Amino acid sequence: MSPLISLMKDQVDKLEELELAAVRGIPAVGYHGRLSAKRRHEAQERFMAGEVRTLVATNAFGMGIDKPDIRYVIHFQMPGTLEAYYQEAGRAGRDAEIAGCVLLYDPRDGRTHRFFMAGRYPTAEAARQVIRLLVRLGAATKPVALIAIQAARGSLAQSKVRVVLAMLKDEGSSASGRARNFYSRKIR
Repeated sequence: MSPLISLMKDQVDKLEELELAAVRGIPAVGYHGRLSAKRRHEAQERFMAGEVRTLVATNAFGMGIDKPDIRYVIHFQMPGTLEAYYQEAGRAGRDAEIAGCVLLYDPRDGRTHRFFMAGRYPTAEAARQVIRLLVRLGAATKPVALIAIQAARGSLAQSKVRVVLAMLKDEGSSASGRARNFYSRKIR
């Protein structure tokens, strides 16, 4: 059997998959964030050495892992982002031989992602509030101290304000100065 990585989002699913592999007589090791560093290292070493051909893991199994002969990567849930899927799928076939990646998911996975993304990223309305705040503080004509932006943010979470400012900078609508001590908005 060719080397295979089976990716799960959480430890419970991973343990169930390990049990299924054992029932089917497939030697497999588990890898997740709740294992001690020693146990994670041992699992990784056994997999990398070819001692076991199947690794059942959460995304705690690092992106820096380079085992060229992995033939399959199977996702049992939708990864958190498209980039994560691309990175994880890219572990297969690094030796330029034919390899495959399979995504098995439940449509409810998308709802779970939207729930977590809503907590991580600001809404369009929050972005509009930050832009209005920048205009009100005069950022269109002069640099505005980040501390002034934070002080005037009202009920907007500090983390959301920082994300919006970073998004504006990335898309070229603003620039931050030395040591992020000011922020100016360019009107296009």
